[in-house]
Amino acid sequence: EGRLQAGDRAPDAPGLSLKGCRENKRLFHLFSVRHHTVLVFTDSRTTAASVIAALPKLRRGMRVVAGQPLVCESHLCGRCSMHAVLDKDCYAYGAYVDTTRPLTVAFVRPDGYVGAIMDSVKDVGKIF
Repeated sequence: EGRLQAGDRAPDAPGLSLKGCRENKRLFHLFSVRHHTVLVFTDSRTTAASVIAALPKLRRGMRVVAGQPLVCESHLCGRCSMHAVLDKDCYAYGAYVDTTRPLTVAFVRPDGYVGAIMDSVKDVGKIF
């Protein structure tokens, strides 16, 4: 068992708290066979906004999830839905994040497998 990489099955994570939602969610509740899900792990609001801006070709319906420790606001933009998630028990953080980096962006394909993991805003725009 090593670090998560592209081609691996995307791990689930329980105990996620979404703004405005009373019950806890799991990552698997946010994944869908209809769209890609982009997981953004950073403690910087500016970095999270830069990641979103670097995704110029977001397809309608693509879901962006920002998590651990969460500083982004939930909103629905014209191109994608974005959920601000608090990873209270750090299960998602532990499964996806390279702790030596200040940013981890994971692209989960509609089939539930990791399509890419990046740690640079510059590389994020190259994915689609």
